[in-house]
Amino acid sequence: MNIVADHNIPGLEQLLGHLGEITALDGRSISRRDLLTADALLVRSVSRVDEVLLKDTPVRFVGSATAGHDHIDMEYLKSTGRHFALASGSNAQSVVEYVFAALAEIGATLDALCEGHSSLGVIGYGNVGQRLVSVARTLGISVLVYDPYIKQCPVSASFEQVMRCDVVSLHCALSQEGRFPSWHLLNRQVLTTLRPEQVLINAARGGIIDETALLERASRGGPSLIVDCWEGEPCISEALIEQASLATPHVAGYSKDGKWRGTQMLGEALTSFLRLEGGNAGIGLPSVSVQLGEHHSMAQAVRLLLEQVYDITTDDALLRRALRDSGGVERGRQFDRLRRDYRERRELFGAQLHCDAPSEWIACVAKAFQLERKDS
Repeated sequence: MNIVADHNIPGLEQLLGHLGEITALDGRSISRRDLLTADALLVRSVSRVDEVLLKDTPVRFVGSATAGHDHIDMEYLKSTGRHFALASGSNAQSVVEYVFAALAEIGATLDALCEGHSSLGVIGYGNVGQRLVSVARTLGISVLVYDPYIKQCPVSASFEQVMRCDVVSLHCALSQEGRFPSWHLLNRQVLTTLRPEQVLINAARGGIIDETALLERASRGGPSLIVDCWEGEPCISEALIEQASLATPHVAGYSKDGKWRGTQMLGEALTSFLRLEGGNAGIGLPSVSVQLGEHHSMAQAVRLLLEQVYDITTDDALLRRALRDSGGVERGRQFDRLRRDYRERRELFGAQLHCDAPSEWIACVAKAFQLERKDS
């Protein structure tokens, strides 16, 4: 079997090498010519997969090592009998930890949430939204969720109620059709209702927010913006970067664990498609160890633990530095380079926790992130 894959998918040879010959290419540059002898195509979100790319190619299997599929023409794949697999949920924990790392950097936002003085609103109750809500509620944070497609959610609320929360975090899929399209869900009218003291996080897709309207709102003061996903990627808005409290190059889900998990899921799907047995899905990453001292509040414990695996301010600084002296097409190249050359980042989830002085806060945090306690 000949497999063409985005070179940003990790573990290709370790996890999929036994299935065939792998050709790793720049995902944004994969063309029809590259697929003329390919049986399978594995991509991430930067590759548009449609008739233009696949027509008259032997590709029978398409897999995306991502959570969303707005870059995939699902109707075309279905009409041509091509099998599709999605790594749903593979990077959910990575995005959740990105959100908490960001909140830990915005003044006392995380402290206020953990102490019950403010609320978290989540738009979208898919894999990421569910994981975020679970962690937040375990930490005792007040949460409301809006998702018109989900009927069973213990903290469901109206869109208006969620938008009034002190922190609003976006985690819905991007769609322009259907009963509840999310394209420009946060339009000019919605954005005018936001208060300067609120925090707005977009770690979903760029098109969910009307960025022109967002810039107009930001120019009049607040809310605090945490932006990981942008309209028009990779050529993103310099003006919006300047307005954002934290700006990152669409890497919320870029933990090594999340990427590895995504490759494992595609490997399992491809193995099943080929009707083979076994595989290398069990190959994992080395465990992570973190530690805490004593006398921490819950927010302090979360902040200190996350700092040991992820420094979000580095991503912010790298993006601003890379785009400072570039424009147009070069800005897009720099954005893609930051994603392609992204440093190794591990997840806190499931780590071994070495703790000198266990407390009720630490027990709560350990439960939220499913840490393996190694108390002294």
